[in-house]
Amino acid sequence: MELADYGVSQIVYLMNVVRPQGQAYLPEIAAKVISKYQFAKLPSLEDLSKESVKFQIGKFNDVQINEFSVYGDGILVNGRCPTEVLEDFMNDVLKFTKELGAIPVLPHRNEVHFESNIVVQSKADLGAFIIPKAEALIRGYVEQRVQVPLLPSGVVLDFEPNPLKVRRKPSRFFIERRYGVKFEDNVFLCIAPLKTKDHIELLTELENEALKSGQ
Repeated sequence: MELADYGVSQIVYLMNVVRPQGQAYLPEIAAKVISKYQFAKLPSLEDLSKESVKFQIGKFNDVQINEFSVYGDGILVNGRCPTEVLEDFMNDVLKFTKELGAIPVLPHRNEVHFESNIVVQSKADLGAFIIPKAEALIRGYVEQRVQVPLLPSGVVLDFEPNPLKVRRKPSRFFIERRYGVKFEDNVFLCIAPLKTKDHIELLTELENEALKSGQ
């Protein structure tokens, strides 16, 4: 299993904080955030009064942060990098909020949601290994009408929202062949509600099982 590229991974941290002395002066906070992380696309003065504030194209430990957004009930960060980098960035931001005098409220309700987005090249055909039982029926029906061979391309698993005891539905689990790449090259776009290191570990296990099965 080889890492071929990073898609845009993200972390959403749902939390609530309060500043006992009152709301901090937002233009001053924004200026400190921009200076600390070198954001190139900045919120306007009008944006600072909205429910969400977005900073874009910043830098943390020599890695670009695509977006850092602050909401009334949490923060979001994303970028084309491992989730571990985004997690370090988020922890750095949380230290910064403490310096501003913000303290957590109802911490038992906090939630952290990871979404790892990577492109990998596998030694095995993951698309053919993870085959739905209806493949033969689908292929026969479609190929007869389209006259073009149809091959397994990937898998999608998602969470049913009703039974969930969380405030935000985790991202789906997704494996799909990379568009524009020959099937024989086994290049897949992969998304999972996991940290990147755990994501790669799972994909490697799938690759090993596929190799055992001869796919």
